[in-house]
Amino acid sequence: MNRFLSKMEMVNFIENYRGSSFVSLKIVTSPKLNKSGRESGLSIFEKLGINPENVQKFSEFSGGIGYNYEKGITNKLIREGKDPSAYQKGESWHVPYRDSKTIRQHKRTGELYFYVYLNANNPYKSRYIDKSTGTEISADMLKEFLPIKSAPKNQGVEEGNELQVRTLKLDSVKEIHAFGDCYILG
Repeated sequence: MNRFLSKMEMVNFIENYRGSSFVSLKIVTSPKLNKSGRESGLSIFEKLGINPENVQKFSEFSGGIGYNYEKGITNKLIREGKDPSAYQKGESWHVPYRDSKTIRQHKRTGELYFYVYLNANNPYKSRYIDKSTGTEISADMLKEFLPIKSAPKNQGVEEGNELQVRTLKLDSVKEIHAFGDCYILG
């Protein structure tokens, strides 16, 4: 069943949910693009004829909500036979919103975010669209303009075994499949 919720209705709904659960999400963002390509040195407009402000990223993925990040890392370290003190907690730019494990708040701006643990068995699927024309842009064409992603360095786990988390602006989340329903945010 589809349920339409405002952003704050979803925050209240998720906030009142106790425990953890799997969800699938659809998000729309404006990706961060480098001013010039790593290989060509050209701007995205010079190389592709696309205004970078018109590029939108549509992503779908599944993951978990309501989990304890530090406990997840500690469990990974123990499974790897390592001392849990190998995790070097750093300073975060966000804090739990009203003690929620799933909703985060930016310390400086107060903006709300959705905190999701990625499911390693279900890859993150993204596609890019030029919103001025509706034309899809292949990820290969954009590759040299997209920032290189790096894995967390403070977890202390084996490379490739890092706990992957995404902190998504609540405004970018458009649809959540959870608890047997589809929630459309508006």
